[in-house]
Amino acid sequence: ILILSLLIAVYYSFMKKTGLVLFLFVLVFGCQNTNNIKSIENFIPENSNLIIEIKNFERFKSALKNNSILSETLLDSLFTKQLGPIDSLKITGPLLLCSNLSDTPTRFTLITEKKDVQLDNFKSNYYLSKDSILVISNNLTETPKPSKINHPFVKYRQLSDPNSTLSIFNKTNDDSVWNNVFLNVNASPESVTLNGVLLNYNNSNSIESILEQNPTKSQKIVDIVPENVNSFEGLNLVSANVFLNNLKSKDSTLISSEFSQSFFGTLKEIGWFKTPEGTGFAAHSLDTKATSNALIGFQSILETYRSVPIFEFNRSNFLRNTIGSLFERIYPSQYIILDDFFIFSDNPTFLKKLISDYKTKNTLANNKGYIDLTNTLSDEASFQSTFDNNTLKALLNSLLQTNFNSNDLKAYQYSTYQLIKDDEVTHLNARIQKEKPNGKSKKVREEFSLKLDADILGDVQFVDNHFKQQKDIIVQDVENHLYLISNRGVVQWKKRLSGPILGRIQQVDLYKNGRLQLVFSTPKRIYVLDRLGRDVADFPLKFKDNITQPLAVFDYDNSRNYRFLITQDNALLMYDGNGKRVKGFKYKPKNKIENTPKHIRYRGKDYIVFNQGKTLNILNRRGDIRVPVVENINFSDQNIFFYKNQFSTLNNNGDLVQVDIKGRVSRQSLGFASTTTITASTKTLVAQWDNHLQIKDNKIELDFGRMTAPQLFYLKDRLYITLTDKDARKVWFYNSNGEILSGFPAFGSSKIDLSNADNDGALEFICQSGSDEIIMYQLY
Repeated sequence: ILILSLLIAVYYSFMKKTGLVLFLFVLVFGCQNTNNIKSIENFIPENSNLIIEIKNFERFKSALKNNSILSETLLDSLFTKQLGPIDSLKITGPLLLCSNLSDTPTRFTLITEKKDVQLDNFKSNYYLSKDSILVISNNLTETPKPSKINHPFVKYRQLSDPNSTLSIFNKTNDDSVWNNVFLNVNASPESVTLNGVLLNYNNSNSIESILEQNPTKSQKIVDIVPENVNSFEGLNLVSANVFLNNLKSKDSTLISSEFSQSFFGTLKEIGWFKTPEGTGFAAHSLDTKATSNALIGFQSILETYRSVPIFEFNRSNFLRNTIGSLFERIYPSQYIILDDFFIFSDNPTFLKKLISDYKTKNTLANNKGYIDLTNTLSDEASFQSTFDNNTLKALLNSLLQTNFNSNDLKAYQYSTYQLIKDDEVTHLNARIQKEKPNGKSKKVREEFSLKLDADILGDVQFVDNHFKQQKDIIVQDVENHLYLISNRGVVQWKKRLSGPILGRIQQVDLYKNGRLQLVFSTPKRIYVLDRLGRDVADFPLKFKDNITQPLAVFDYDNSRNYRFLITQDNALLMYDGNGKRVKGFKYKPKNKIENTPKHIRYRGKDYIVFNQGKTLNILNRRGDIRVPVVENINFSDQNIFFYKNQFSTLNNNGDLVQVDIKGRVSRQSLGFASTTTITASTKTLVAQWDNHLQIKDNKIELDFGRMTAPQLFYLKDRLYITLTDKDARKVWFYNSNGEILSGFPAFGSSKIDLSNADNDGALEFICQSGSDEIIMYQLY
């Protein structure tokens, strides 16, 4: 968090000090120099000590828009003021932003490949040439040249996460842990995560010197740290000698006394924490008897609180003389013992509150918000620091020139970073995350919301992520951009299509290797996209005549020999998974086809079903009539379902019309209006009209409103029936008995999709929350 903050502060300084005017340099080299141009890394200025790599500009833009912390920084304006509106910039490849923080005035260089940039979106003046590397700089004194020496950044770039929002290389002479790092930064709407390594420059003043030879273990001091902690730091110990010698390497004035050797020799962890009641120093003992013996001269009991003695401690300068500025200075006068923890403070109120919190388990170790956050970090660490929203506010406002108040960051109760010493490498992990409501008290909670770059077109839905065995989210906007979004709200990619998607996106495994592709149609195309949004094989298929119904995808025998069925008014065209026309399918066109053909398999036979005019067509695999239906049906606009082993729909009077597998037609009046919308499974029929919802035989009165068609989901052996009041922006969930689920209605304005998106014990659903915004909830 600190390094990200530092970088943004630096950019603020750039803009404030120099009033940057960008100039574009496209390098012109002769043939003899072409071989030197290997990649954009070759053009990093040799004196650059700060490098930011952005791998996916769409993901970066989305993070700036949707993360409540990044959106308040100057990263957006850095691009907007110098290159043009950030939403209009079209950069598709990796981008390096380089600078030397010690230069005055500050200079920077932006490097990418020319093929990855649409230059007509830049507002700056520029020069063009045939060369492949594009360099933008505010330094006019020299022409950028490819370097023959690899910058140190290249060594660490192999640690770069291709799915991160950005990566940061920062090397300075400052001994701060945050100023000599290589970090991957991942930002979602709910969190910011940093993962990387410290750059080792053999600086005895760095925190690495304290961690030398110290163990990496799980930390137990959180068992006694109160959950209302303002800030906390914890450190694992290997031995008193190693620890005290490491401290003296940083500060030669420290005193390693016989008492300090004896005391620290009995400990495995130490920590410091601050609460509204005061400040304390905590020691986790290897052997409580040995630690008590080291404190044998300090056994005078001042008072007892809830059966816990509070002992006098009259060496107030002990910690100052022994560990110096390792933690915030504290001059203890008392201590208590809680199981195998020894806690020192100068404030009896602090100690009493600590006793109370420990006995009632109001500690970090039992706090769900802290548990949720640290579950994303390492189980073991050499050093760990946690701080609350007020500390985060002060930090951000100081470094970012932002104006956050405590309420702005109220949801960020715990921010944590870890240092993990591993031989010659020190790893750094950090995370700030919005705390989510306790699931025991709230049945529906918001996971995240995400704004797109334009209004949403069609429905938002889940799709399988075959790598993670979880779900991602896919949605299209009115500019025909298709977005793939992770179940944490991170945009993975954005792709422009030829038109609006018809119906739902489906998934296939064309290569029969477990890797799934997305398949769908627009009015003139059939698309098959891979996991990265790339076109597969000979797709998209292009058509002169309009496709008039959503694409039907059939896998007759679950053999992954797919068939794609295209509807063009009254015609049906079938293609295989290679995009070749299936010659064996010979349907003879009649009237206009009114809905997407469905494949139903029943008792070992295949049925392709759709209505055309007043006729229900039931075909076989070859396109021939399998079940002749002689009787005319005045169809409504409802789909066809296979309900109670019959092909079922509504006629224009609202009557239930069913056709059996011999083609016999039956009609039943269930009291539905002509405007009724239905959905059905094999055993359950759901209908909605006016202010009525009927689930099986259960009839429910609704508020009047503009309702979406009811949806039916069967997950975890339970039926869920949902519908949304678009005007009131309320999403309703019912069970199969017509009872409203606890926690509903939830805020939303569209149809939903429901699944177990992250393979935990709870279901998630996704929907629109605004014209250009999606929202994901979790059910408990």
